[in-house]
Amino acid sequence: MNHNEEFQLYDQMKERLLRQENFDEDYPFEIELNYYEHDNELIYDVVINNSKIDMYHCIFLVYANESQDQLCPSLGIFDSEIYSIKKQGSQKKGMYKGVILSGKSQERQNIRLYIQYYSDESLENKNEMFIEVKDEIR
Repeated sequence: MNHNEEFQLYDQMKERLLRQENFDEDYPFEIELNYYEHDNELIYDVVINNSKIDMYHCIFLVYANESQDQLCPSLGIFDSEIYSIKKQGSQKKGMYKGVILSGKSQERQNIRLYIQYYSDESLENKNEMFIEVKDEIR
């Protein structure tokens, strides 16, 4: 994919995430949202791990009210690396146990997450999820 195609894909996914009104509430992994301050800025981490299934060729996009000129945190769109997540306890090589997407925010808030992945190595069964990650203070 060239850079124009990558930006087209990014724009399409961001637009779909912004328009989304119904969010998945059941997903085969754990998600955690953490906030912390660094150099007088509020930083968030969205942690995705402990998957119950293998997820191949994953694409992730996070939206936290970024302005139009800010890029949202993403994995698998602009990267040359392919991200696949192995189910918990799996020993498959070349797969991650989880991923972290980090960004800056003006305030604590719920964050929207788009995930696309294939549930099979042959890349035939494509899945998409739209998730609203709640800011639940612990």
